[in-house]
Amino acid sequence: MSIILRQPASLEWIYSHYIQLELLQGLSGVDYLINYTFPDAPEAVCPWLEVRHVPRTSIEGNIVPWLQERLMEGYYIYLFLNTYHLPSYSSYHESDYAHDPLIVGFDSSAHTFAIRDFHSNPKGYFKYETFNVDFASLERSYNTMSEDMDKLGGVQLLRVNANCTYQFDSKLAANSIADYLESRCSYPKVRNWLTTPVFSYGLQLYAHLSEHFRSVAEGKASPDFRLLHVFHDHKLLMRHRLHFMAYQKHLIPEHLAVNYDQVLTTSLRLRSIALKYYLTRDTKYLHKCDPLLSDLQNKEHQTLLAIIDALRS
Repeated sequence: MSIILRQPASLEWIYSHYIQLELLQGLSGVDYLINYTFPDAPEAVCPWLEVRHVPRTSIEGNIVPWLQERLMEGYYIYLFLNTYHLPSYSSYHESDYAHDPLIVGFDSSAHTFAIRDFHSNPKGYFKYETFNVDFASLERSYNTMSEDMDKLGGVQLLRVNANCTYQFDSKLAANSIADYLESRCSYPKVRNWLTTPVFSYGLQLYAHLSEHFRSVAEGKASPDFRLLHVFHDHKLLMRHRLHFMAYQKHLIPEHLAVNYDQVLTTSLRLRSIALKYYLTRDTKYLHKCDPLLSDLQNKEHQTLLAIIDALRS
């Protein structure tokens, strides 16, 4: 999305997708994630992206000049690296660990690549931003990747397809919202490098979040608020989508888009209370989450049902 949003028109494709959610196993095999559902890897089905996959066996010699050449051609570079050799990661000189940054540029005089990823910055914060990695460290991190660590089996080259034209697909949006409400995936999914077991879809995720809060309160699980951040992001994106549908495409009544604002407000309150627990470890905040989750589910269910009726009428 950070690539294709250079073209504001790409919002019509984004608003047509990124609707259904799934609970799935992480690539590590030891955690659970909430993610948006796609029939294939998102970059494989995005018309706004030009994508090339280059196998590791096709890249000969030093990786550094090869990456520089691709960046000069206007590509962003997506790949897995061994963070044992990258100073900005918590696993630096601790353990071999594969992570997938986006390389966005380089500085020949400083001998560094600019990459975007979650990392430990100099102020001690763990955050997502652009930072620099020296050529030698990146070369070592690439060369020490074992075959099982490299989920991509090489490098993805990505750049904007400026010739794309895509119009908002209201039928697809309506079907995806219905899938979300009915906790199903109604289309076949292609097995790809991102494929892991999926445990539930759509509204069923509320039950998982409720169980997660209970398990954390009882000391049976560690808090993983990535789940809640993605869940809230889903409400925020839906709010933008519905206002786009109402005020720009005139596909639904404006009051229905405004009604969803209450969903977003409740979601924000839920996330804020959960984060208070993260900061204080006072379980009273977790006990407040369950009734908020129930209220959020009811509000979202009723509002999205009305949206589907409006789109299909």
